[in-house]
Amino acid sequence: MNLQHHETLIPPGALIAANKIGRHSDPKAAENEFREYGRLQMEDWVKRGYITPSSNVLDMGCGLGRIAHSLPGYLGTGSYTGIDVTKSSIDWCVNSYSAFRNFHFIHADLTNSHYNRLDAKDASQYVFPIESETMDFIWSTSLFTHMRINEIDNYIGEMARVAKRGALIWNTYFILDEVSEPLAQKGLPGGGTLQFPIDGGLYMTEDNPDHVIAYYLDRLRELHLKHNLEIVHVGFGGWSGRPGIEDLGQDVILAKNGS
Repeated sequence: MNLQHHETLIPPGALIAANKIGRHSDPKAAENEFREYGRLQMEDWVKRGYITPSSNVLDMGCGLGRIAHSLPGYLGTGSYTGIDVTKSSIDWCVNSYSAFRNFHFIHADLTNSHYNRLDAKDASQYVFPIESETMDFIWSTSLFTHMRINEIDNYIGEMARVAKRGALIWNTYFILDEVSEPLAQKGLPGGGTLQFPIDGGLYMTEDNPDHVIAYYLDRLRELHLKHNLEIVHVGFGGWSGRPGIEDLGQDVILAKNGS
């Protein structure tokens, strides 16, 4: 495995915290989490064969490149594309990755009450600026935990469109089922409760719906079926206090494009 650590691609901790990436508001803690999360996640995907040196990969909600920073030097004939709504994150990545010609970062100026302005374009109508059937692996981390169900519907559809046949799509969610829903309504290990109903799920902060949103598993299954995506694995994290899981991470849905 030829994954190298690129310290120059680790943003300042203050910028990571200011752009609300990860779980920490302290700059040093935010920087440490950024560095380790990206390296460990990418190593896992490479070991599993999700990404090879020839893969074309798409990172939706890429932020400051939390997962991308281990890929330069590994991707050979492949390419990386990252898309995010926070312009300062994209600007930093465009400048910092300028030496890597197969890395591309795109600003999507879309409405979000937590990460962007409210008078921008609607994410439910956004068309990824990517050709159809060109991506080998697509992922998002903590993206759909900040989006409405109609926006997720559109994004899953767009992911299916740009994915090659048989390509894998890996996304994280806060998933509500018979175990997590009562726990989330009672109180989360990280603080707060999910008590306000929204189409498809529940959200946490009354005046900022996009802050934290969780969705019912059945609704997410419906969206994948709608876009001809086969769910091959659902992995539960411990964000809700689910018994037997120490890690407070999010849930994961891994799907295969069948179109």
